[in-house]
Amino acid sequence: MYPGDGASHLPELTQMEEMLISPVHALVQLWQIRGGQTKYTGHTCNFPRENAIFHAKVPLLPEECDIIIMWRTGVQVGNDEAIYQDFRVCRNAIQQWLEYLVQNHPTFRSCQVAVDYNRLNQLPVDGLVHDRLRTMENEQMEDAFLNTGPPEASHDAEANQLDPMYSAGFVPNLQDCQTEEDHLRQAALQENDPVILTMPSMRGIPINEHSGHHIAIDAFPTLFPTGVADIAAERDAKVEMKDWALHLIKLKGGCFARHPRFRYWVLNTMMRQTA
Repeated sequence: MYPGDGASHLPELTQMEEMLISPVHALVQLWQIRGGQTKYTGHTCNFPRENAIFHAKVPLLPEECDIIIMWRTGVQVGNDEAIYQDFRVCRNAIQQWLEYLVQNHPTFRSCQVAVDYNRLNQLPVDGLVHDRLRTMENEQMEDAFLNTGPPEASHDAEANQLDPMYSAGFVPNLQDCQTEEDHLRQAALQENDPVILTMPSMRGIPINEHSGHHIAIDAFPTLFPTGVADIAAERDAKVEMKDWALHLIKLKGGCFARHPRFRYWVLNTMMRQTA
């Protein structure tokens, strides 16, 4: 179960850039800005979707991605580049990845997904796209990420002893009875009951883990650039998802361990399968 390193020559993408080229979106991200500063990777709140969303054309435009930026009412949200570096997009880097995926990734090779160059040309040559994302204000918002566990890049010895499948910023749930705005405000206020989103995507086709679609390789194309090592691949012996994920997280190089969304998706999928 080794995904290979054939794409190691390609530029490293920001999470924003990877989401733009991903055919499948399975999580909604809530970013908090408080006091003019943002919490970086590992402090993003990731909401699992009831159903993943498949996009037949890539790249997506920033305004079509399931990312919401939230800040406290009255906070002056400026355009300080240091705050918004995670939302930097480089058109050439995205084009290089798309050209590689068309040649090597099974979903792209089979023409299930098409590259739309008109969309590509609507992305910045090299710039920030935070002003094209959805936003929300909250009058009562406290730090949404207090007491949610260690950040992704934590070097704390005790934190590193935790199960690597569990970390900060994941909000799982198997029931839903609130509006999408209630869900997002609940995350910001850290109420007791976790949630799972049923909010509609801006576009795309809903799919689920029982559809036979290879969700992992399409949701994380930079981790599976050739589609090899997919959890849904045919094998002589069945592999449990947790064993599969832990194996990948421990691989030399650490790309799976560093990825800020992969483990959240795995954990949510396991919980739903056992519900």
